[in-house]
Amino acid sequence: SGFKGCNAKRFEAADKLLTHLGFECINPLDGTDSQPEDGKTTDRDWLDHVIRGMRNVAQADAIYFLPDSERSVGSQLERAVAIRLKKLVLEHFDWSYAGDPDETE
Repeated sequence: SGFKGCNAKRFEAADKLLTHLGFECINPLDGTDSQPEDGKTTDRDWLDHVIRGMRNVAQADAIYFLPDSERSVGSQLERAVAIRLKKLVLEHFDWSYAGDPDETE
């Protein structure tokens, strides 16, 4: 993702919210090893993650992009593939009004 900790907190929050809204999510960080503490990965690690991302895009009906996704090369590649495959592309929306999915009334 190019972000500290692979942007794991944002991916987890998006997964939680979208699942709550009824979507079946493919979290790109599920089943992957965490990023090293220094934030550095090898070119091979990055390429493996990008290839996995392309497979996820091909499998999905739609793809949701986190805020600042334009700063990630991998995300931009996924966007290009999603558009080429005519997938529904959803941009980040302000979910501050959505409330906490775990909150009950």
